[in-house]
Amino acid sequence: MSKYLLNLACFVLLFSSIFLMSNPILSANIRDIVINEIAWMGTEASTSDEWIELYNNTSSDVDLNGWMLVFTDNDPIVSLSDTIPANGYLLLERTDDNTVSDISADQIYIGNLGNTGESLQLKDSSGQIIDEVDCVQGWFAGTNSPKITMERIHSDSVGSDSLNWASNDGIIQNGIDANGDPIHGTPRAQNSVYQLSTSVTELSLIPEKTDLLNNFPNPFNPVTTIHYQVYGQDVNRYISLHIYDLLGRDVITLTNKVHQPGYYSVEWDGCDDTGRETPSGIYLYQLKSDGEVIATKRMLKVK
Repeated sequence: MSKYLLNLACFVLLFSSIFLMSNPILSANIRDIVINEIAWMGTEASTSDEWIELYNNTSSDVDLNGWMLVFTDNDPIVSLSDTIPANGYLLLERTDDNTVSDISADQIYIGNLGNTGESLQLKDSSGQIIDEVDCVQGWFAGTNSPKITMERIHSDSVGSDSLNWASNDGIIQNGIDANGDPIHGTPRAQNSVYQLSTSVTELSLIPEKTDLLNNFPNPFNPVTTIHYQVYGQDVNRYISLHIYDLLGRDVITLTNKVHQPGYYSVEWDGCDDTGRETPSGIYLYQLKSDGEVIATKRMLKVK
């Protein structure tokens, strides 16, 4: 009897293993996989050469069979059928594999992104929304002229937050278009605007931290807004925010005064400290707290 039960147990175990192998249980948490970069404007070679990049926030490969990328009003629906590597990328190119001519697409899709905005939802095989980028009211970043992509800043933060997106900085780029020219984006590479998220726990351990956030929009014309934050309790800081050109010349000082803890934003209209309009190009904005440089970031003024 014991031999019979042992054989039966082995059979059940073998059958269960075969069943699980042929019917994998696919589950994912919110933002395990995210929509990481969107070339809604196409490339300089063609407005039809749109592409979308997904990013895997996890340390494991994820099978995307049965997953869907759904555009506004379910038109189109892109059925995914590949595996995205751990902490890696998946590149979706529209119509053919010549959109990013020097990087092979992981999948080709049919359909187009409207220039006035779209809503994109990434759903797993059970229909659960894993990530969403709601730009129905207009794209959060990217420009149509020149063709500059919309990049996610924090891959593990909310996709429908406009402050979590920025345009490619025009310096860090990857890939070439169908004409052999550089793409103003970073297909299958770390975004130029990428930043690590800072958790609430980490901030509590650094109560006097000051952060310089990304300006929006970027690129801009004629006005952009720069965001920064002073943390702490009852700790005032002397904050200065300067704009420099690429030669290091001081263009304008946007703020230079004592700040209480809080969230701040300041606009720059693209003019220098005499009120004259500055030329298009790359500018640096630098935040200092009590004389200490906190961060220096880039922005692109276009005309």
